[in-house]
Amino acid sequence: MSNKFNDVDWWIIEKYKMIEELMESKETLEKKYNSLLDSALENLKEEDWWNKDFEVVHNRPSTKEEGWISISKKTWNRLFPAKEWDEMGLWLESIRFPNLFVKSLDDEPNAYIHFGPLEKKDVDLEKFTSKFKKYTESLIKNLEQEGYIFYYEDDPDNKWWPCFYIPGVRSELIKNMKERGTEPLIEKIVETFNTLAKFIDPFEKTLKEFNLLK
Repeated sequence: MSNKFNDVDWWIIEKYKMIEELMESKETLEKKYNSLLDSALENLKEEDWWNKDFEVVHNRPSTKEEGWISISKKTWNRLFPAKEWDEMGLWLESIRFPNLFVKSLDDEPNAYIHFGPLEKKDVDLEKFTSKFKKYTESLIKNLEQEGYIFYYEDDPDNKWWPCFYIPGVRSELIKNMKERGTEPLIEKIVETFNTLAKFIDPFEKTLKEFNLLK
């Protein structure tokens, strides 16, 4: 590595004060974003499907390596002692604020139900997934007609289903927020969890079929 300063180095030196101010503004923006997500999670508690058995397990939207929120049910996670990150439940992933707004980033915001921990109960995840897909087939068809894009994450160590990209983010979300303020962001988070919540009944039906819930 050369010890000489290159053009980028000199540009940083010349703009150093401005860069410091930008970094401070970025931190302020992240705090505002996190606060909005907290508001969205509070709004979820007013939804018909929410009850005292639900809890927010993870709320780490702006951590560089993470960027996720998860909600689970105490009755699900009482099935086994899970690792801290390994709770079964409803997950939003890749929702660091750049992912929701910057079109050029590869990681698109997505949502899924995570049930990989069931393997600790000696559950055949392939059979479980197959049964769960059967119970959700018509629901997924309806959501696809509304524009949802589903995909299957085939990880040998974990299982997620349903998996879908969060629609209406990036350029569309920016446009709506410029017109209406912060409400579209809160609405988008609530809407996504409401979509995931439609899969709770078939998920619990599958758990019961495998004698995991009464």
